[in-house]
Amino acid sequence: TVGISEIGISDGEFFAFSGEFSVGYNLYFTDNYGINFITIPIDTTVALHSISGHSPQIYRGAESGELYLTSWTPELHYKIFYSVDTGYTWEEKYESDFINIYYWGVDFTAGRKSGSFYVTRKTLDQIWYHEHIDLYIDYSEDYGETFTTYFHELDEYFPEGNYHNDILSFNFNDFEPPVIGEILEETNSIKLNVTQGTDLTELVPIITISEKATVYPLSGVANNFTDTVIYSVTAQNGDEKGYKVIVLDTITTVQKLTMQKTAFSVFPNPTNEITTIRYKIQKPSKIRISIYNLQGRLVNTLVNENKSSGEYEIKWNGLSYNGNIVENGLYIIYLQTTLNIYAQRLLIIK
Repeated sequence: TVGISEIGISDGEFFAFSGEFSVGYNLYFTDNYGINFITIPIDTTVALHSISGHSPQIYRGAESGELYLTSWTPELHYKIFYSVDTGYTWEEKYESDFINIYYWGVDFTAGRKSGSFYVTRKTLDQIWYHEHIDLYIDYSEDYGETFTTYFHELDEYFPEGNYHNDILSFNFNDFEPPVIGEILEETNSIKLNVTQGTDLTELVPIITISEKATVYPLSGVANNFTDTVIYSVTAQNGDEKGYKVIVLDTITTVQKLTMQKTAFSVFPNPTNEITTIRYKIQKPSKIRISIYNLQGRLVNTLVNENKSSGEYEIKWNGLSYNGNIVENGLYIIYLQTTLNIYAQRLLIIK
């Protein structure tokens, strides 16, 4: 027998859940503090098996009558079901891939915003084993149909610190348009191309690095890029990584920076939540879509890959590259192709 309870939205509401796969499950609901219960049978195609302690569970949503139910198949897939009528009817929203529950811990919870649902998956890192835990947080805003995954490595430095030591962006913002560095992680190198005749002895880089890390030479300080320059990033735990920065004055014509809405569309604008960016590529090209604040600091990179011709759409949830909610204000969205750089302003008001 499985007994799981949830408190409802309104005073006096309470849910109880019990049963087993061989005989079926029942959902019990009261709105008068348990004096009387309504019994709602749950079909065994919804409330599935109990496997190694992973039994069907219910979670109340943010609206009255809104419930989620999670259950496991014999193939070790979990399913998410959704109800808007206090459990009388259910709609399957999601089925996972295989999860080895003997190595992974999986937990679920409904958010306090309508449509929001969380799945957390954690396992011991196979390299560090007892010192590190890999944590994946899957977040849905559409009632469990699709998820965005956020990853954290948990160790003695989390959440106070971390051991990341990456350069996230390396740009020369004094140019028009800004010169955006190409970061090659496989070789720990950064390449920037400037126009022929540029004085390379006094270029000022603006550098974005991993949270709580430090970089030397410093961001915002002029340096001589006539030859290769090494920038060292040190994580909070002391781990150090060096990047070779190479500046080439090979561009014979200046790329054009266009502030126009025809190159790509951003909506809604102003925005207070999710922003949609649509763009069309006429021919295959390396595409980079980045968001910067007015100080020239990288906020997030949404796209950085080769794309074939066609129409594309991407959504931005208003979070920075390190998962923080950005502040209200004006931001610049850059769409960089092989030949041009386009930009649009985005106003965030919450």
